[in-house]
Amino acid sequence: METHQPRRDPDKTPLLPQHGKTPDADSDCDVGCFSCIYWCLSLPCCSLPCWGGLDCWGGDVADSGRRRWRGKSQEDAWRYRNKYPGKKDNLDLNDNYRFYANEIPCRPDGALIDDIHNGWWGQYDKLERLHGYIQWLFPIREQGVNDSSQELLLHEAKRICSDPVMHERVLKSYELMLDFYGMKLKDRNTGEIERADNWQERFRHLNHSSHNYLRITRILKCLGEMEYEHLKAPFLRFVLHEAIEEGTLDHTLDSCINYWLEVLRNDQERADVREYANELRGTVTEL
Repeated sequence: METHQPRRDPDKTPLLPQHGKTPDADSDCDVGCFSCIYWCLSLPCCSLPCWGGLDCWGGDVADSGRRRWRGKSQEDAWRYRNKYPGKKDNLDLNDNYRFYANEIPCRPDGALIDDIHNGWWGQYDKLERLHGYIQWLFPIREQGVNDSSQELLLHEAKRICSDPVMHERVLKSYELMLDFYGMKLKDRNTGEIERADNWQERFRHLNHSSHNYLRITRILKCLGEMEYEHLKAPFLRFVLHEAIEEGTLDHTLDSCINYWLEVLRNDQERADVREYANELRGTVTEL
């Protein structure tokens, strides 16, 4: 399929990521071409004749496109929060379990999980450049674009969570990516996060790499599947504080409020985080 080529002002608009309609395993896009759409709709104006005939070059149509995309995301978040109604388990598949048991490498990157945890820490260029490992470190109950990975199955999640060594590996995967984003897990019990020593460099990178926002959605979903739901709200509170109060991660704010917050499974927790965001913004306007 033809790759997106939006009309643009070369002096004002950066080039659109070249995912195209059929991303390969080296892409972070887990929902077909929606990463490109999400990226486009974050701009003041764009042209997307490739998505359902949408041409959002300006004003009302751009707003309509954003609403349609957010509606799709809201539906996806609802299915996640309700644990994918109607989805069946398959006891014959166990790639995620075997990966977290350190028995098989991720594909196509070819690394065992212990090798990733021990050898990739601080390897920011590698963590940015490679993409297939994300679907293995953070499996979710949706098939990503990496055909070499397998969606997470319920029996695998239960076995991983019941094994202390494998469950610890999930936490190490989270800490690995937090470091990549310039953050550090201060307290594993409460989920409290603090800035890493190199936070300024890493925040600058995260603030201008929107494809990592798709990765974060996957990470948060995976934490919920792996009995680490309690880690998600502290992450969101940290990002909201940095985005609103400190202005260091301001580009993440839309994703944080409209996407990441929606994968909190507890209704009251979602409401509390929204209220926290409103307090930071000094407004009673509902987010």
